[in-house]
Amino acid sequence: MWNLLRTAFGLVLAMALFGSAASADQKVAFTLDKEVDAYLAASEKAAEKAADNTLKAFWKDGLRLETADKKFKLKMGGRIMFDFGFLSADDDYRTVSGGGETAADDYAFFRRARLYVEGTIHGNVIYKAQYDFSKSQVTGLQDMLIGLQKTSLCRFRIGHMKAPAGLERLSSSKYLT
Repeated sequence: MWNLLRTAFGLVLAMALFGSAASADQKVAFTLDKEVDAYLAASEKAAEKAADNTLKAFWKDGLRLETADKKFKLKMGGRIMFDFGFLSADDDYRTVSGGGETAADDYAFFRRARLYVEGTIHGNVIYKAQYDFSKSQVTGLQDMLIGLQKTSLCRFRIGHMKAPAGLERLSSSKYLT
């Protein structure tokens, strides 16, 4: 009888331990599933956030780079004014002018090249740098500025820039003869 009680007690004890271990395993597994789901959700959010911070390059009136949320922008562009001429003379002109070839009178040169970089940092800080090259030399700094787009009163810029009034501001250099 004592053996039977000892065996029954052992079985009850084993079932109790096994049952609590099984429920603990289930709790661990259940908690692990929650942790994995939370990790995957956090990874997806991090991937979405990283996608928002990735610069995308495209061409629209110059080379542009910007993030999906448009907080960071970069635009590179410019204009080139190239002059050239190929002259030829007929026989009458050569006779009057003393003859010879007119190839020395042919020309080709860059009258002006104006290159710039501008953009936005954190959606509020603006910047621009524009250089002017003419006749194979740097002739001047046209714009070099940094500023704030959204302040409580107005747009704020500091640096070297064109005066915001007068005909030189209204007429672009690309329309000058």
